[in-house]
Amino acid sequence: MNLLPSLVSRAKAAQRHLVLPEGHDPRVLAAATMLVKQEVCRLTVLGSPDEIAASCAAAGVSLTGTPIRC
Repeated sequence: MNLLPSLVSRAKAAQRHLVLPEGHDPRVLAAATMLVKQEVCRLTVLGSPDEIAASCAAAGVSLTGTPIRC
């Protein structure tokens, strides 16, 4: 049994707000992108908007519409 689909389904239903620190980290950006694309939760990424934008560009991902807070 694969647990991930069940967890994602339950998370979508709950629509919690998740705050991810270290928004410049490529691992955080990958997780944030997946969460946004699958509409798993409401999301805020913490960090410098300029650093996060540069890291997104370098990683080839987009967090358009995702709040970014310093």
